[in-house]
Amino acid sequence: MDEHVLVVPTVYVVSLLDGAQGFVVVPFDRVIELIKTKGHFVPRALAEQDESLRQIIPYMIAINGDGLVLLMRRTKRQGEKRLHGKYSLGIGGHINESDSNDPVEAFFNGKHREFEEEVDADVLDERYLGIINDTSTEVGRVHLGIAYLLRLDFRKIREEDQMESWWVRAEDLSNYEDALEGWSRVVLPVVKSFFGHSRSGQS
Repeated sequence: MDEHVLVVPTVYVVSLLDGAQGFVVVPFDRVIELIKTKGHFVPRALAEQDESLRQIIPYMIAINGDGLVLLMRRTKRQGEKRLHGKYSLGIGGHINESDSNDPVEAFFNGKHREFEEEVDADVLDERYLGIINDTSTEVGRVHLGIAYLLRLDFRKIREEDQMESWWVRAEDLSNYEDALEGWSRVVLPVVKSFFGHSRSGQS
């Protein structure tokens, strides 16, 4: 059976974000309300070509107890050809109808499934950050990122044939900026700001 993925109509995304681009802070309850009232499932092949729809993607940025950020690079074996060779800060992927027939339940189930598929780790802390809305690229115009920051007790990347990984200091991430995928470039200032605030709070 064809893969069916969770989408919301782009027109409602524009309304929710008031037309804002890039990283947008939106209350989480409004995000869930959008998924609850406007979310539905369509064949992925259709969604990838239809800019009137946005595929909902949880985008989980991982840090560890040493204050390092998980940086990954997508290999040619990874499914999304448009992102091959790019560095990424985000764990996540599409939400499928097989995760649940209910859009909200599917979002949470799918978020957990994607994490478990990609990473062998325990989540020690999790916080919602905001929305990634990047319409400057072909990929971005058909996807909407729901960004999280996760503190992990990390063991390994499960999909080692699809992802290489390193732990990097937040202040060193700028060295990779030109090679980052679009969404990671969008959230990079947010991640660096988080570490800046954390360190100033400890001093």
